[in-house]
Amino acid sequence: MDYKDTINLPTTDLPMKAGLSAKEPKFLILEDRKYL
Repeated sequence: MDYKDTINLPTTDLPMKAGLSAKEPKFLILEDRKYL
C-alpha cells in the first residue's frame, strides 16, 4: 500500500535540501546591501 497519498503533508516552496554552505555567501551579500 502506498501511504504517500493518504498522508496530509503541507506543500511549500521551500527547498528540501539546506545547502547552507552554498547559500551563505549570497545571504551575506544581501545583508550587506540591505544595511548600506
